[in-house]
Amino acid sequence: MIIGNLLSNNLEIEILPSVIREVLDLLKRINFKDLENGKYEILKNKIYLIINEYYTKKPEEKKAEQHKIQIDVQYIISGKECIGIGYDNNDNEILDNYDLNKDRISFKTVKNENHIILQEGMYAIFFPTDIHRPELNIGGKQKVKKVVVKIDKSLLYKEDIGYLKITVPSVGRLAGSPHNKG
Repeated sequence: MIIGNLLSNNLEIEILPSVIREVLDLLKRINFKDLENGKYEILKNKIYLIINEYYTKKPEEKKAEQHKIQIDVQYIISGKECIGIGYDNNDNEILDNYDLNKDRISFKTVKNENHIILQEGMYAIFFPTDIHRPELNIGGKQKVKKVVVKIDKSLLYKEDIGYLKITVPSVGRLAGSPHNKG
């Protein structure tokens, strides 16, 4: 897991794999006011993003999850939330077995779960070894708008994936293109 803030100059971005650097760069370029909640394809069958608004929940209302194929880049557009984090081990109690279609295994309990707080401008990167329980309350229910970018882990080994962009059907232009710095 890696935590950072897109609103500051982070040196750790330079050491990340190319695909993650490109995704973070794309997130910096997008004007999220132009995008509605929903799913947007970035790189066919390999990278997509989901924009969602919700109210945070109590830990017992939210399952912890882990992915085997995809890396999650979770970016807070507005609001703040707590995310429970843990690691894959035999002491975690499985709630739902692995679902290949959703690329998700759910956990009832996570041994030695820790917590991080993400607020506007911050991101967290969760790799397949990381268990995470997002959308948790911080001192009560809060409204959050967040982007989750799903990256196929096979892209970690590609040196150059090219310039990433998404098409926004409702406005008919590319979000994150050089001509729309947003």
